[in-house]
Formats: sequence, structure tokens, C-alpha cells
Amino acid sequence: MTGVVLLGIILTSGLGAVVVCALLLIYGYVPEVTEKPQEAMRRRALTRAAHGAATVCFAVSALLAIVALGLHSRAVSEAAAVAGPTAEVGATVGDLQERQGRLREEVSRMAARINELEARTRIAETRVQALEATVGSPAAAPREPTLPPRAGKQ
Repeated sequence: MTGVVLLGIILTSGLGAVVVCALLLIYGYVPEVTEKPQEAMRRRALTRAAHGAATVCFAVSALLAIVALGLHSRAVSEAAAVAGPTAEVGATVGDLQERQGRLREEVSRMAARINELEARTRIAETRVQALEATVGSPAAAPREPTLPPRAGKQ
């Protein structure tokens, strides 16, 4: 919308300038001394009409400039209204990305610790199996329960 208004400013200003320049080319700065009264009236009427048309063109340009400034200030305020929450969202997204990175590092450490514990568990299971093979299975050899001696009797 602002572009259309700016185009209108350019066109109306240009039209006013063309009218003034055409008037200057046709009649010059100073009226001729040998001008007939009818020609003088025609020149004055045409000059007044051209000045009026140029004035209207420049006035329309001024009004369009005021409209363009209003549109621009509204667009700036809307952009500022959008930029505020956008900056907050950007900060929140940055915080979330940082937390996500820390969580990924923690998960990696936990996975490494789990792998280490699984390896140690396999080693312990292997040793238990080796001991069972050497000594025999505890379930296969029944043992008599032994009680510790009583304190008063020996």
C-alpha cells in the first residue's frame, strides 16, 4: 500500500512540475509589451488555471505524503509488536536448544555407564560360572546347616 501511495506522490508532483514548466515555455517570465488585450486576458486566464492545477497537484502530493507517513508509522509499530514476542520466542528457543544439548550429553554419559556396567556384569557372570564349574553347583551338593555355638555352652 505504501508503494502505491509513493507512486501517487511521484506522479502528482511530476504533473504539477510539467504544468508549471509548460506555462513557462508558452508565456515566459515577462508578458510581451505589444500584447493585445484579448491575448493578455487569455494569458492571465490560462496562467491562473495552470497555477491552480499545479497547486492542486502539489496539494495532493502533500496529502499523499501524510498518508504514506501514517502507513509507514503503523507498519513500524506492527513490526515492533511482532518483533517483541519474536525476540522472546528466539530466546526461549535458544534456551531449549541449550537444554537439549545438555540432555544429549547426559544421555551419552548414561549410555556409556550402562555399557560399562553391562560389561562388568558379563565378567562377573563368567567368573560365577567358572567357580560353579570348579566347586560344583551349590544346588547339587546339599550342605548341612551349621549353627554358631551358643554363648553359654561350649
